Amino acid sequence: MREVSCYSCKSDNYFEWGAENGFKMVKCTNCGLLYVNPVPDEEEIDLAVKTGMHKGETVLNVVNSFSDQKINDYLEKLPLIYDKNSFGSTFSWLDIGCGYGEFIIALKSFAGGSGIYKGIEPNEIKKNFAVSKGLDVDFTDIKNFPDDHFDFVSMLNVYSHLPDPGIFFKEIRRILKKDGEILIQTGDAADLNRQDFPHTLYLPDHLSFASENIIRRLLENSGYSGISVRRFHNPGYPVMPAGLKIKKQLFEILRSIKRSDHKKRNYFINTDRDMWIRARKV
Repeated sequence: MREVSCYSCKSDNYFEWGAENGFKMVKCTNCGLLYVNPVPDEEEIDLAVKTGMHKGETVLNVVNSFSDQKINDYLEKLPLIYDKNSFGSTFSWLDIGCGYGEFIIALKSFAGGSGIYKGIEPNEIKKNFAVSKGLDVDFTDIKNFPDDHFDFVSMLNVYSHLPDPGIFFKEIRRILKKDGEILIQTGDAADLNRQDFPHTLYLPDHLSFASENIIRRLLENSGYSGISVRRFHNPGYPVMPAGLKIKKQLFEILRSIKRSDHKKRNYFINTDRDMWIRARKV
């Protein structure tokens, strides 16, 4: 375990925001980033990523399983993020942390067969399953790819697992071709109170939670422009009719007043916190 500074603004000033599984998540008092501190050693993080088993007070297993629902979800979102003119007659796409390959499968269906699709996945179980589906997936360090190699690089549900995303963005920029694009999917959670977070934190698998402004700044500092953000409903929050939602909010307010914790909670949270961020290499 080692103490770290905020990777977003380099500040060492923070306060404890939450705790889970023997780990603390702190909030930077300067930029608002939420990050685990102290953080596991790099060797321990690498091993946990490969095995899917993260050590804490209990062992956290995040291997999960292949999901057809993910494919359907991606196929609904992709036409809202890209149009057919986004892709040339031929293009190359790298999906980092591709898991069981659901996004690549959806992308092939949406973008067509003229693309060259490759995935990187460190977990053996997920990688082997993706290969069994006929996908080009292995575990290659992106440092081994040559400069100006891919037209698109995506990282879905990867950002929060990175010790320093800014450094990673710069390495992705190196392997992107001129005017190549990065696609990032992650949650917007840095402004939430712990009581308003929709589910467990999954520490220490998750190492940080950021905001749109933090990620925009990191991308700009890493040499990207043309940043656009499309937001979707975060599945961690239940979907309900407007009338029922208001009734539930009022019920929660009355219940929290009885518990004397109403000042800590936000009952009118914007739940469109699933961010899909596109940015172009400058």
